[in-house]
Amino acid sequence: MEVSRRFFRKYYPDNRKSGTIFFYKMIRHEIKQGDLILNLGAGPGDSLSDEDFQIRDVRGNGWTILGCDPDLLVLSNIQINESKMMINPDIIPYESGYFDLIYSDYVLEHVREPNVFLKEVYRVLKPGKKFFFRTPNIHHYVTLGSILITNCLIANCFQKKMVSKAKEFGWNDFSSYPKYYRINSRKVLEKMASKIGFRNIKIVMFEGEPSYLLFNQIAFLIGVGYERIVNRFKGFDFLRANLIGFMVK
Repeated sequence: MEVSRRFFRKYYPDNRKSGTIFFYKMIRHEIKQGDLILNLGAGPGDSLSDEDFQIRDVRGNGWTILGCDPDLLVLSNIQINESKMMINPDIIPYESGYFDLIYSDYVLEHVREPNVFLKEVYRVLKPGKKFFFRTPNIHHYVTLGSILITNCLIANCFQKKMVSKAKEFGWNDFSSYPKYYRINSRKVLEKMASKIGFRNIKIVMFEGEPSYLLFNQIAFLIGVGYERIVNRFKGFDFLRANLIGFMVK
């Protein structure tokens, strides 16, 4: 039996465990008048009907949101002021020291050459400015399940059902993009970023609502139990769903 909104709200009556709200609140807190901001890996963006459209739309009167992505659909993204397609996926098409803030939401897991990617982020950031990121944790059951799923018909149908139900609750579907998970642990990301020159690297291990398990009530309840355990005990934080944080040039 699928999870209804009423059943979901029984366990999550408010948005305190929304990773999306948590991440974009961090970004908004940092934005200042006159800033040039890059949404790196912006993709097609959300449609106006999406539940989280306003949360992920950080446009304002006093700053400019630019976006770039190797996907041509970035040109139709309505949540940014100006968009560019990355002709070379390894090169950010802006000059060095251009941006006051850069953020990537569920992008790092798709990066094939993370060292090249982070060097480019470092290059186009102004000194002292921050790169914000949210990405899945390689040690979480959803990520491990994604890695283990094969291309067989049953697995694909199962994944499509999970994604379809999760999207009803505002969850974004990035399943069509290849995933590599090469910097999706706190230790690996901190080590690589430090070598490039980033400092003050802050990473929060975040476990929110088990949105990926909305296709079935029993699976969802197991996910609720998992969420309660890993959030209650500090020693289990390495098993939380997402890495959310920032690093400073």
